[in-house]
Amino acid sequence: MAIVVSGLELSGLVDGMSFYTDKRGRRINRKPGGPSKEQVATLASCARLREHNSEFGGVSAMVGRIRTAFGLQLNYFSEGTYFNRLMGLLKMVLDTDGAGKRGERQPLGGHVQLLEGFEWNNKLSFANALGAEYSSYIDVAGGKMVVEIGSFGPGKLIRAPEGSTHFKIIVRGAVLGGEREGMRREMSETRLIKIDKTDTGPLRLELDVNTGKDEQGLMILGAGIIFYEEIEGIPFALRGLGCFCLLNVERMGVTKKEDAALRKSAIAKLEELMRVGKLRAAIGVPGIHGEDDPELEGKLVMLEKKLWTRRMERLRGY
Repeated sequence: MAIVVSGLELSGLVDGMSFYTDKRGRRINRKPGGPSKEQVATLASCARLREHNSEFGGVSAMVGRIRTAFGLQLNYFSEGTYFNRLMGLLKMVLDTDGAGKRGERQPLGGHVQLLEGFEWNNKLSFANALGAEYSSYIDVAGGKMVVEIGSFGPGKLIRAPEGSTHFKIIVRGAVLGGEREGMRREMSETRLIKIDKTDTGPLRLELDVNTGKDEQGLMILGAGIIFYEEIEGIPFALRGLGCFCLLNVERMGVTKKEDAALRKSAIAKLEELMRVGKLRAAIGVPGIHGEDDPELEGKLVMLEKKLWTRRMERLRGY
């Protein structure tokens, strides 16, 4: 690799040499390296690379399916890191597939409940935006997904961005068939609610996804908030300032023996992730970032431990 120090400025590929500017602003000149496509496909020394590429393709496909399933209104509550964080989290799910051979593992073979708590906007979590008590569950046998929220005063318990006058709570549910097959989506939402002291009354949002008796795959339930600003009597949605969280994830068509094996491998993986501190970064736990404040960091650790406890309880069947 050579660093260009003269006034010559080139970009792209010239006679087999690649010219580009790196993140530090340096102009770099180098030849493309690494094995060719044919070598990757045939050489014994590239066997591990082929395995990695195969599993990476499975993770990428699952990320695409989840993004498609929950992509409606995505611009209102997503930010630039969600895709890479979701890729990283699904790789963690893949690593809990203890039954598959390396290179053949798939995210659906791992403990998919690790996806629970994933925030599309890591600057504002659903739990931080909504201060009211809420609960959610998936009834796999009945094909139901439910989110229930107790009555609350939005003016006190909604953490709204500056300029917001109204909000809407949205619920999205998806059924993803096994092995990249099929997808069904359902959605529900509240009325437009003004951010004032008036109590909302109890809210219940229910989705009916009509699962088959022997169907296999995933059921995923998510909820979020879209904020609005009213201008001259017309509400306008605020892009990028809302939030959306995957609340519940359940597998369909799993035997008790398979479930027990998944729980065992997932517990080991969770303990590893907690030790190295990767769980918080991948999920995007709280809405506290970029703050050099011991008190805020303490709150962050408490939220992470709460999330950890919830997952361990689910894995151990409490």
